[in-house]
Amino acid sequence: MIQTLMDLLALADLWIYFFGPWIWNLGLRLAQGRQLFARTGKRSLLIGETPWVHQVLGNYVSKLFSLSSGVASVDVHGANPQDDLVHCYAHRIVRGSLLYLGIPDGRCSEMQHCQELSTIMAGRQSQGIQHLSTGPEVLMVGSNPLIAAKGFGRAIILPSPVHKVCEEFGVNISEDNALESLRESRFGSFLRLLSDYIFFWSMAKIVASLPVLRYEFWKSQSRTKVMTTAAPVSAAQLDRPERLEVSELHLSLYANRGQS
Repeated sequence: MIQTLMDLLALADLWIYFFGPWIWNLGLRLAQGRQLFARTGKRSLLIGETPWVHQVLGNYVSKLFSLSSGVASVDVHGANPQDDLVHCYAHRIVRGSLLYLGIPDGRCSEMQHCQELSTIMAGRQSQGIQHLSTGPEVLMVGSNPLIAAKGFGRAIILPSPVHKVCEEFGVNISEDNALESLRESRFGSFLRLLSDYIFFWSMAKIVASLPVLRYEFWKSQSRTKVMTTAAPVSAAQLDRPERLEVSELHLSLYANRGQS
């Protein structure tokens, strides 16, 4: 009888050793209202934004978590949802992957509206990749309130008085796509970047405050491991003579040029 009891205790100890961490994970996710069957371990973050935004933001987020423990860190990737996100990263999406999408506001321009729809379509294609009825966690950020009703997980709505006027009065400036492209490339994308900084800084602060996984995230958020000056565009585009810049001063050219 005693031997049988000892065998049962040994079996229970072995069972707890193998499945205990996973069960604790399920309990924690259930208490926090998160996906139960997301993969355990290190998470992967995919930032879907315009090229200059996801390059700058990807570097910032990776620095925020560069001093964290392995189980509390993230692998950061970035792609343009209007170009290569689906082709380059859709096959890498697993249960519990984090997808952060920046949505252009298309209420004042037909061209911007097409870009908004293409970004949402990339998000839907990524969200459709599921296993055990569990897919990626999708968070969208933009100034169009309608993106909150697109069926994704959550959305962050930013204020935009200009686009609100277009929506209220039914203004559709389809013939002035260059002006809207300039507003998006210079102001809309920059506004999303500022909100992204705040969001991920708050995220890193919460992770860094955990009792066992505590780390000083502020030490790496604005530093590089090599003494250099990072830039989202090449030096060849920045170091140009003033005469050459003035000769190409045309709205349609600058509207679709990346932020510098």
